[in-house]
Amino acid sequence: MLKNKKTLYSYLIFLMISVCLLSLISCGVEKTATFNQDQASQNDTLTENTYHKVIIQNFEADQNLVKRHPNAAVLCKEATFQELLTIGTMPVIVKTVSASLREVDTIIIKVHLTYLSETQQIRGQTKTGPAKMTAQLRLIDASNGKTVHEKNLSLADQPSIKTTSNASELGKLIARHVSKVVRSK
Repeated sequence: MLKNKKTLYSYLIFLMISVCLLSLISCGVEKTATFNQDQASQNDTLTENTYHKVIIQNFEADQNLVKRHPNAAVLCKEATFQELLTIGTMPVIVKTVSASLREVDTIIIKVHLTYLSETQQIRGQTKTGPAKMTAQLRLIDASNGKTVHEKNLSLADQPSIKTTSNASELGKLIARHVSKVVRSK
């Protein structure tokens, strides 16, 4: 009988230690998950409202970009549209030129493309590096006309992409960002 009590106590102690270890591990995982969510929310805050429809307005481009890449705005807009269709998170996606739409549950994508050159200071000398295409993205709630999200996106920030002036790749980047931050119905 004494041996059975020792065995029972051994099992109980083992069980208590196991429960304590699992509790510690789950707390660590929860803190890591919370930290990752906080980090993501600082960079890519979700829109407050949910949306059923996305309207992509004509993309604008500054003169410096138009001189080097005359079709960049059109290519970027088309790539954004195609990528949003491929991702499939939004039920309705429309391209338009009108900026005066007032629809409920609709978000408007407005983009201004710029072409910036990277300037570096090396030992007192200014050196101009490769130019990069940048998108100034604004997401506007169509029902009230208020901007709900703004972000500057650049291919230079994407290590997997080699060229920083590919309008189609920038359009795909815009679409992925929009699908990440816009909550759909």
